[in-house]
Amino acid sequence: MTIAIDVPQAPNIGPGFVVNATSDFIGPAPPNSFMNFQVNNASGARVFYWTVHTEQASQTVRLSVSQFFASLGAPVEGAARQYDTVTLLVEWHSGAGGLLDQGQMSGLVWDALMNLHLVVVNSGAGGGFSASDRQLLQSTENAVQQVYTNSV
Repeated sequence: MTIAIDVPQAPNIGPGFVVNATSDFIGPAPPNSFMNFQVNNASGARVFYWTVHTEQASQTVRLSVSQFFASLGAPVEGAARQYDTVTLLVEWHSGAGGLLDQGQMSGLVWDALMNLHLVVVNSGAGGGFSASDRQLLQSTENAVQQVYTNSV
């Protein structure tokens, strides 16, 4: 069995991008099943992850910016610079921990900026600027800064 993966904007992938994953798994999925969407850098370290709790064999997800920032802060995770080559791994797990199906798409290009505007961050009701708002802005600033070298 293999999960077929389609990224409509391939070869680019990053926060805000849509990923379609379809398994050829036959039969009802066990209760509490979930799909993990994971982007790994060239060394195999996880750059990004997103979990969808589902018992459906087909899923379309928009990669969430909040998961992107959460993965940035994880101490054992890797990183990808803008336009690094990455691999997308999709795994469908049963609620009991068994692997139902998996698929992989290699040769993708990490683009943390292209679809960032499509991701809506819900900070909740209220008129104030909270500490979590400040933290999110700081994370955003750090994530999108690029180093340019002078070629003169």
